[in-house]
Amino acid sequence: TAQLEGSTLTRAQYNTIHSLTSSFLRIPTSDLVYDGHTLNPLSLHWHCSTAENLFGTLPLLTEMAMTQIRNIALPSGKLTIPQLNEIGILNAAWDGDVDALDFALKEQVPVDYVTTDGWSSLMIASETGHVEVVDKLLVHGAGVDLQNKNGWNPLMVASQEGNVEVVDKLLQHGATVDLQNAGGRSSLIIASLKGHVEVVEKLLQHRATVDLTIKSNDTSLILACRNNDLTTASVLLRAGACPNCCNNYGQTPLLLAVWHENQAMVRVLVQANVDVNQMDQGGLSPLMMCCVQGDSEMTKLLLDSQANPNLQQSEYWIHSSDVCLQGRSSGYSHDPHGTCS
Repeated sequence: TAQLEGSTLTRAQYNTIHSLTSSFLRIPTSDLVYDGHTLNPLSLHWHCSTAENLFGTLPLLTEMAMTQIRNIALPSGKLTIPQLNEIGILNAAWDGDVDALDFALKEQVPVDYVTTDGWSSLMIASETGHVEVVDKLLVHGAGVDLQNKNGWNPLMVASQEGNVEVVDKLLQHGATVDLQNAGGRSSLIIASLKGHVEVVEKLLQHRATVDLTIKSNDTSLILACRNNDLTTASVLLRAGACPNCCNNYGQTPLLLAVWHENQAMVRVLVQANVDVNQMDQGGLSPLMMCCVQGDSEMTKLLLDSQANPNLQQSEYWIHSSDVCLQGRSSGYSHDPHGTCS
């Protein structure tokens, strides 16, 4: 806006130049040839960066775009006019530029054109949160479930960024809620990991499977508890998440809640009928971990919830009561992986 002050350039003209020069900056080639001279895209963008040069540069850009730029498309060149338009649709998705998107679609750019990594315009707009662009792409038939090389799709990237309006729009257009990426993460797992509660609730409303696991057997609930995220954990439990799930490291939601010394989370898990005596791979129970921490209030809470004080840790052959007597002076340490050394 400041650059337009005192200039005869209209905002539409400025936006046109900005879109053109931004596209040039993203062209995947080291240089462009115009009128027999090497043209540095960055230099061109710099010349357009001040109001006094904008108007003078417009004819040059227009001429290049409509006439002389075809020199680049010669057999020895690196870029074609359709390729420029394809760059334009990706750029429009990134910037949220509806006018540029309309132009690209009018030029019959494939709505599902993707980058070398498999990112479509819909994925880019979903990540950046440009709802109007997302809506227009969907209306024009963009693949709502199209995945990139790592298995990410528009719903996943929108969930990761917490773009709840985009998530809602994608779901309305039939996005498959339980698709998983190469690492096994679904949109719900991603949103739970990031703590985007509104997105979590929206996905659950569309029947996302609450106990899907990634390769380490972590569930959405385990990830929420690991992050000490009581709000997300509570939402997942109300949706029927299994409180006794266990990952490959022996971590359970209750063990993680005790490790964080989060009494509120422990109470929520107890109300969900968690197994208070479930041990990790090393035979460590929640009560043992609590005793190691020397937390008398948490110990009472677990005992009142029917925690068994007579359980023995298989690796060390000790009772919970022994650990409680020794407390922090016992030399035991605790960590979120459920080990005791």
